[in-house]
Amino acid sequence: MTERSDSIQPIHAGHGRASANDADHATMTLDPGASQQPHPAPERHTMSATHDSFANPTPLALMGFVISTFTFAMVLMDLTGNALDGMLSKPYNATLAIYAPVWGFAILTFFVFTLGANAVLAAVFFLLWAGAFSVSGAYWCLSLSKISTAQTLKKAGSALCFAAAALGWYYTVAVICAELTSFELPRSDLSRLRRAKKKSALPTAERGLN
Repeated sequence: MTERSDSIQPIHAGHGRASANDADHATMTLDPGASQQPHPAPERHTMSATHDSFANPTPLALMGFVISTFTFAMVLMDLTGNALDGMLSKPYNATLAIYAPVWGFAILTFFVFTLGANAVLAAVFFLLWAGAFSVSGAYWCLSLSKISTAQTLKKAGSALCFAAAALGWYYTVAVICAELTSFELPRSDLSRLRRAKKKSALPTAERGLN
């Protein structure tokens, strides 16, 4: 009897420990806050996917600018056979003389901000700005019946607008080449000057971190 009781004792002891563990597991409860935590949504790269599915629309806008400016310059050059005859109405010319500087100031704003982009685009807006004010001067002279001065300013304005359109065409081709081919036309990047200016404006501690 003694041997049988000794052999049964370890079995009862192990069973007791297992029952205690089962009781511990049965009394465990989940944190209500943890159970109510929303599952994180998977990341979706919709913006990058959308960006990759569309081409750069810049050449489209540039093409419209180039066509209209080339046409305007050729009309000013009298290539269509229209001389100054019939354009000597003082109110008509005075109105156009006011309109051209307004256009010129808008272009000047674009020119200032393109100084942080590239030299080609900045040159386009600079030439167009100078052309707009030359044309304005021509119309003012027409309204004052100064035909000879008006002719000189009109030729200068037409030449400046034609040069701006030619540079705009070059820039359009450069953008298309950069987007669709491995060949790139030089555009003289000026953004490094803007970055250098921003970096010099930072405090010394932040400049060291960058």
